[in-house]
Amino acid sequence: MGRIRTKTVKKAARDIIEKYYTHLGNDFHTNKREKEQERRDNYVPEVSALDQEIIEVDPDTKEMLKLLDFGSLSNLQVTQPTVGMNFKTPRGAVRVCPVIFNKSENKKK
Repeated sequence: MGRIRTKTVKKAARDIIEKYYTHLGNDFHTNKREKEQERRDNYVPEVSALDQEIIEVDPDTKEMLKLLDFGSLSNLQVTQPTVGMNFKTPRGAVRVCPVIFNKSENKKK
């Protein structure tokens, strides 16, 4: 099967290239990422995160907000950070996966 290369098709192709020249490029994925980033940058949420009745922040965040001149927000509530939320394994500790070391379940399979 050959392709039809008539004058009409060539003119239509030239018109498309002329119209969308800035969008066309050698790397389709780069252009796609740029368009996706533009779409995310232009996103405006329907309800602002600052329109909540109470915004819970830790003391460090409160200090950062003061430095950025947002310390006057009336709905900020300072809470102490919970202890034990560090998900990193301390040095020298061994992580144990319960699925691997549970022998009774492995035998059933």
